[in-house]
Parts: sequence; structure tokens; C-alpha cells
Amino acid sequence: MEKHLYCELDFLISFFKNQPAVSNLIEESEDCIQWRKYKNLFFSRKTLLLLDKDRNSLYELAKEDDFFKYLCKKEQAGEITIECNKHNYIKEIENVDPHTIFFLNNAEKCKELEDDYGMIFISEETKNKYAKFLFSNELISINKGEGFAWSFITKYKHPCNSITIVDNYILLSSNKQNLKNNLIELIKRILPLRLNKKKFEIRIVTKGEINDHRIDIECRRKFLNNELVDLGLPYKIDLTIIPDAADNHDRNLLTNYLWISSGFGFAISEGFKVRANTHFSFYPIISKEYVLDVVSALEKQYKQY
Repeated sequence: MEKHLYCELDFLISFFKNQPAVSNLIEESEDCIQWRKYKNLFFSRKTLLLLDKDRNSLYELAKEDDFFKYLCKKEQAGEITIECNKHNYIKEIENVDPHTIFFLNNAEKCKELEDDYGMIFISEETKNKYAKFLFSNELISINKGEGFAWSFITKYKHPCNSITIVDNYILLSSNKQNLKNNLIELIKRILPLRLNKKKFEIRIVTKGEINDHRIDIECRRKFLNNELVDLGLPYKIDLTIIPDAADNHDRNLLTNYLWISSGFGFAISEGFKVRANTHFSFYPIISKEYVLDVVSALEKQYKQY
């Protein structure tokens, strides 16, 4: 699976030109650290770099600029792929890879497109803010019997337009308050505030029958739909429940840009108390190369359902 990065060439010119000065060789500034992480991202293996300008413009820059020269060298070595003349990419956004990250010059345009489509648009002004999400990963331990709330998920709130939750037991409880405390509270922390030109898709892959106990999927679907409507968000949410996960064991949540793995699952609380000792792992999909491969494998697996 390749990382899809759409870049206005002018953004890259500005980015490489404005490398932060290193004033302390022992302790780098945050600007230096985040700039280096983005630079490594542009040059990293399995990157598909989509540029808005033609290839001649790229080659002209490579004659005088070491960064662009190195970019072309990486392509020639087969480590990255560069596609040029993709100036209509945003106009065709309905058909692009849903994990694409966009780098544009105009901060206001980035915010507008983010609100329209639920995807990540980064400008010079916002790159440090997004770096804190894109290049981090975390493991959070949860202890049985503790009080529980999903508020810690807010740290990972980001532009997205879909959630896939795969958990065989997420709909097992017939207690509506437990469904609300677990599933609705989790989803609510991830949903964007705006999505002007798309509907938000929620897919739940689970079991329809456990130990000869048949789950009333339609009843759960109606309850969850009503709860989602009651959130009062200004866009449509399309909920699909697929009760066909008999061969699945792992518990995962995927958005456009984030993978959350849970040892015990996402039906973690009974009332407001944790039901079991477990952990949650958080991986933005470009944070590590192996994460991208895992997400790709999971998506192929879930498409079977």
C-alpha cells in the first residue's frame, strides 16, 4: 500500500526553502523536528507523490535545488512514485484514495476543503498541528473496575469521512445504555463537526450470533440510528451493520487516517466501569511503514464481508 500525498509544487518549494535553522545541535526545536518528519515522509519508500505541475517544472527545480534533485533521484531508484499534471485531483476527489493527504499553499482553502470532504489538507500554517497527530503512536492501558469514559479519544480527533469498526461482540449487549456508553460515545468523539459535501459512512462488522444466541441486529440498528440523529450534526450519517464476521477475531477501528486496535474490544464498559484489563493502540496510518501494510491487509480482509 502506497502513501498518497497530493502536493502543490509551490507548497513544496516553500517547504524546502524554509527549512528551520538549527540553533541547538543537542536539543532540536519543535519546528525542526516536525519539518524533518515531513521531509522524511516526502522521501520515504512506498510514497506516491501527486504534483499539480508538469514534469518539466520539477526537472527545472532539480537543476538548482538539492531537495528536488534528491526527490528525482528517489523516483529513479524506484523508491517513490511521482505523478505530474494532477491539477484536477481535488475536483475528482470523490474518486481519490480515501487516505490521501493534501498539501496546499492556501490555509483558508485547506480549511474549506477539510470541512467539505472530511480529509486532511495541510498548509504551512497548520503543518505543525497535524504533525502531532500524523507522526505519533500510543499505547493506553485500561484496568478492570476503573471508571471509564471515551474522552481520551478526543486527542486523536481528525478530519475523516468514514469509520469501520470490527468487533464480534460490540452489539452483544441488549442494554441500550451500555450500547450508548460504549459505541455511541466512541463514535461521537471521532465524528467531524462539518461535512458539507459528503455523507459520513459508519460500517460495523460483527457477529449476528454468539454461542447460539441470536442478536437482534435490526433492533440495534434502529437504536443506533436514532442516537446518531440525536447528535444533531449537520450532515447525513449512513450506518451499515454487517453481521458476518464469524472468521474474525481481532478488534479494530479504522478511519481514513487512523487505526485503533483493542485487545478486549470496544464494548469495554458495563455501566461506567471497565469490564477487563486491556489496552488500546493508536496508529496514524503513515506513522510507521508497517502500519500502512497492516491497514492495507485489514482492508482487504474486511472487504470480504
